[in-house]
Amino acid sequence: MKVPIKNLLEIDNIERYGLTFNRADPIYTAVFVIAEKSSSSNIDCTVTKERLEKLKVRDDGKISIRTNKEFRKDLKNINLSLIQPVSGKMRIKDLLNLSREYEMINYKSRKRRQITVLEDVCSAGSRSIVGGQQILIEYGMKLTLKTVNKVQKEVNPIDEVEYRDSEVGVLVFIPGTKDFKLKVDLFAILASMDLEIYDAKDPKEALELYKSRSPKLVILGEIHNSLDSKIALLELEKYDPYIKKLNYIKSPATNRKFETERIKNYYYSGYTELLELMNKNKGILPGEVRKNIMDAIQRLEVNYSHKNYEETAFTIRQFSRAFNVSSLWNMLENVKSKK
Repeated sequence: MKVPIKNLLEIDNIERYGLTFNRADPIYTAVFVIAEKSSSSNIDCTVTKERLEKLKVRDDGKISIRTNKEFRKDLKNINLSLIQPVSGKMRIKDLLNLSREYEMINYKSRKRRQITVLEDVCSAGSRSIVGGQQILIEYGMKLTLKTVNKVQKEVNPIDEVEYRDSEVGVLVFIPGTKDFKLKVDLFAILASMDLEIYDAKDPKEALELYKSRSPKLVILGEIHNSLDSKIALLELEKYDPYIKKLNYIKSPATNRKFETERIKNYYYSGYTELLELMNKNKGILPGEVRKNIMDAIQRLEVNYSHKNYEETAFTIRQFSRAFNVSSLWNMLENVKSKK
């Protein structure tokens, strides 16, 4: 974890934590050349106030140290911005797999997903060095595919570490006063799960919240009979093809335990199935379905309306994941561009 030296000096009796300098940090050498007048790699690398004071004379910046939770609590009281909120705890193996999925998704989505590790991850015993194990992933480091490939064979895959997910919370869009009970009951379930809730009033706000807050899950009210819900979903999927969503027609209160587990499963699930679905070869749209959509597009050419355009676009989107509908999209957009 990289910490400003001035913050470390504010902590009384810092020696009690048994912290050590990260030997991979370039400033590490300076610590011992300056503080100990020695470049020996065998010297004890414990963080002490005396060493920090001597280092500060030369560099009042940050230095990398191996931290523990007790120390981070005190550091949080001194400088809250140094400690990031924790999303959860996960095995290193699963965390690296999720990061890989995020990297693949980021190539095709305008939404950028990122995992930040909130603990120092050290090498397994085979890579231990004099003075302690090597820090492979430092507190606050964002995982990239390069990092994952570099460390995957060096860590203990079953160790659990705390992390911060850039995706957090649930976006809820349930238009219409008639669905008020559905909305209230959903909010009650989400609150009981301690999930942050973003309540959108219209499709425009739904997209703005999705971009600015980066929720992990979107919950929509009844889609097929709500034009606003269709518009919201179309805009969201255009921005992020890998959106995770749930659709509710009736209140989940009738089977609260089941629905709580259902939401939890969707929220914490990875993207393996979505990636497989998006990457598989798409089939040919059945002839009758294609004809019906083309008839709808032709009617729009003669008598264009925003409502009918959105309805047709939603129908095409419904088939787009399983079938190749690119030509139909082009036809529909050509009609819109002429209006």
